[in-house]
Amino acid sequence: MPANIRETKIALGYKKQTDLGTANVANDLWLLTKTNAELANVAFNTEPDNDIGIGTDFVTTQYKNGKDTSFSIDKPATSQWLAWAWAMVLGKTTSTVNGGLTTYTSVPLVPETDGMEPPSFTYIEAIRPGAGSELFNRALVGCVVNDISLTIEKGATRSASRLVANVVGTGKTIDANTIVIPSTALAETRLPSASAAITINGTNYVTGGAIESVTVTYSNNLRGDDRFYPGSGLQDGFAIGGRMEIGDRRTAGLSFVARCGAGTPELGKLKNLTEGTAAIAISGDGSHISTATFHRVVFSTVEIGNANGIVTVQVNVQPMWHSTNGLLTVVTATNQAGIGTASA
Repeated sequence: MPANIRETKIALGYKKQTDLGTANVANDLWLLTKTNAELANVAFNTEPDNDIGIGTDFVTTQYKNGKDTSFSIDKPATSQWLAWAWAMVLGKTTSTVNGGLTTYTSVPLVPETDGMEPPSFTYIEAIRPGAGSELFNRALVGCVVNDISLTIEKGATRSASRLVANVVGTGKTIDANTIVIPSTALAETRLPSASAAITINGTNYVTGGAIESVTVTYSNNLRGDDRFYPGSGLQDGFAIGGRMEIGDRRTAGLSFVARCGAGTPELGKLKNLTEGTAAIAISGDGSHISTATFHRVVFSTVEIGNANGIVTVQVNVQPMWHSTNGLLTVVTATNQAGIGTASA
C-alpha cells in the first residue's frame, strides 16, 4: 500500500561518531522533526565501459563505481538545533554546565591541532519501521555537515528564524537498520525572529526597527571525491569514503537587508573599508540563546533596493580572520547535554 511522506521518522546522532565507519549507538540519537519533505539521496553510481578491442562501439559492460549519500535538514531555529548544527559544522566545541543548561562554545577547527575532519554522525530514515508494510529503515553512517545557512527575517511564523544544514556522507549505509530509533521526539525550545539582537559593524540594526532580514552562512567546502582513495573501502562492490576533509578554503558569509538611513552610512563604510565586528543573537524563554560573533568584518557590497515600497540597503559582509579571536565564535545555551561529544 502507498505511504504518506509524513510517516517518515528521522533520527540523528547528537554526539559525534568515534570514527567515520562506526555508527552512533541508540542512546546517542535524537528523534527529530524537519520541515523539508525530501528524503536522503543514496546514489549507487555506475559507469559503462569505454574500451577498445571487442569489435563494437556499443556498451557491453556496466561497472560499479562509487556510492554517494547526501541530504538537507531544514528546521525552525531552536536552541537544541542550533547548538548541534554549529558544533557539527564548525568542528571544535567546548561546554560548561550551569544548573539545567549547557552552554556550548563552537569555533572553526584548527587543522594543525584538530585535524581536517569535522565531526561525523549517523542519520536514520525509516517509514513504518518494524511493521509488515515497512518501506525501508536505513542508517547513513559517517555523515558530515558541509554547510549551514541561518536566516532571520520579519514575520511571526516559525520559519521566520530557521537553519538549513546540508550534509554529505561517506556512502556507507546500513540498509536493514538495527539501531533502535528513539520513541519520543526531542523537545525543542524555539528561538523566534522577534527575539533577535543584531549589531553589525558598529550599528545596532534592531534599534528603530531598521532590520528586514539577516543571513549567516558557513561552509566547510568538503573535498568531495577525495574521500575515495586506495583502501577507502567497499560496500556491495561500490567504493565508499574513508575520509571527510575540509576544503582548501572554508568560507563564511553574512548578509542583511535594512531600511535605508539618512546618508546611507553603509555606503561610507564600504568606501572606507571600515572594519568592525558583527553579533547576531536569538533567544527563547529568557535562558536559551544562541549568539554568533564575527570578530572582524567589512562591507563588500552595498545596494539600494526596496522592501514592500520601503527603501532599503542590501549589504554583503565579508568576515575576516582576527589574529587573536579567530573568525567566528558561536555560543549557545540549551537544556541538552553532550552535544558534539564523543559517542559512547
